[in-house]
Amino acid sequence: MSNKSNKTYMASIFQYIGLAFTLFSVFSGTMYITKGEKITSGFVALIFVILSFFLIDQMIKRKETISKQKFSSLSISLWSLFLIITIPASLIMYHFINVEMNAKEEVIALTNQKIADFDKMMIAYEIQSDEYVGDYQNRLEAEFSDYEISKDITRLKEGFGLEKNNIDDITYGYSSIDDIALAKKTQFTNVNDEIKREIDFFKTNYGDVFKNWSRLELNGALYELDVLLAKTYEKLKTNFSLKSNNSEDFIFEYNYNKSQINIYSPLEMWYKFKPYGSSILILLFIILMLLPYILTTGPGKYVKSESSDKEHGKKL
Repeated sequence: MSNKSNKTYMASIFQYIGLAFTLFSVFSGTMYITKGEKITSGFVALIFVILSFFLIDQMIKRKETISKQKFSSLSISLWSLFLIITIPASLIMYHFINVEMNAKEEVIALTNQKIADFDKMMIAYEIQSDEYVGDYQNRLEAEFSDYEISKDITRLKEGFGLEKNNIDDITYGYSSIDDIALAKKTQFTNVNDEIKREIDFFKTNYGDVFKNWSRLELNGALYELDVLLAKTYEKLKTNFSLKSNNSEDFIFEYNYNKSQINIYSPLEMWYKFKPYGSSILILLFIILMLLPYILTTGPGKYVKSESSDKEHGKKL
């Protein structure tokens, strides 16, 4: 293989490396921006790469063509189109590199905290419901002492949600206040099984997405995590309020992590991390894409001949 052929072959390999990186980074960057739209991201990435390859190929052919003009309208048009394609692609590549190099570890740490919030929230719910049930039992014992004297069933019904048969069972010794308190505790915990199933389902489907940084599922998993956290909190709060008879003294509270790293927002990510150093990497891969053009030399140029025939030139 001649030196010229070997040079052309190596230039083509480096160009394909540049194109492959562009394809991958534009696809992944668009995935981040569109919150996981695979079809849109694939279409955008392919358009950028195909048009870039076509324009570079035309620019190479133009460079190989002998012309008296140092700058031709066709060359200017090709370069203008190449810039129009490259600038938005570079901005997407900036976002991709920014997320991968700067935001990735922070996102993983944040999602781990949010996943841990599920267990912490359930523990907080159990502790607060136990506190309410303990208070409920103490008040119920005091109320029954008064009931034995007054026989006023109203406060037991309205204040504790008891039916007459429940009151009669306690009065005649068929059941105890401890049994009523245990039944009340069960009312609080009945919601747990449903919530735990939803949490287990999420962990089964998305548990490894953040750890393995699965780009195809990442945006969807981030969205589902925030939705499930809010949903879980609202279910626990609603159930607590309902089973505590809307008590003003006992309200379920848990401050779960609502922080977000909006990897779908290029501007927000840019201001947050200021990834100026990425310019070097992007420039490198653009140069790799252009390498066949850079190394291509035209067969020559025309200069005026000293002969009397001015319509012909001499090729150097």
